[in-house]
Amino acid sequence: VIATLAVLPAVIAAGVPAEIQGALVGSGPARYGVTLQEGEVLRARVTRAPATFIDPVFSVRGPGGTLFDPPVAENDDESAATLNALVVYQAPATGFYYLEVRDRLGFNQGTFTLSLDWYVPETAAEGPVLDAGLLRGGFEAGDSDDTFTLGALPPGSRLAVEVIARAVSP
Repeated sequence: VIATLAVLPAVIAAGVPAEIQGALVGSGPARYGVTLQEGEVLRARVTRAPATFIDPVFSVRGPGGTLFDPPVAENDDESAATLNALVVYQAPATGFYYLEVRDRLGFNQGTFTLSLDWYVPETAAEGPVLDAGLLRGGFEAGDSDDTFTLGALPPGSRLAVEVIARAVSP
């Protein structure tokens, strides 16, 4: 019996907080790994270097899964004004999570900075953060009514909204 083995790309262990200088070379992604505790809220931003052509996509896989599992969180463009990626993710369970940076088109090469830190909303002192997520949407120019719909909250719970936006003024 002859077996064919595939060599998986390296996964670089990362800590939080961290500023990681990375590069996309060839068509493959850059992969990192981090251990998160249940309830921790990770904020990850991928900023492409000036004069590079990559359009970074950032993905989180885990906990305890493989590189082939579908992402539990993913972002392509933080806003319409930038190609950089941003993910705010609350770990549902303690475990090892894979972090991946890839080019959206799969062939551009270049360098980037992966910034990892803990997301702590200003209202955290008032009570525990039960869920943190990123809701994508847009605001239309000249219109004062922009609506985002959220699911029902359990009785007695609070909702805190933090608008994270980057825009180019006309």
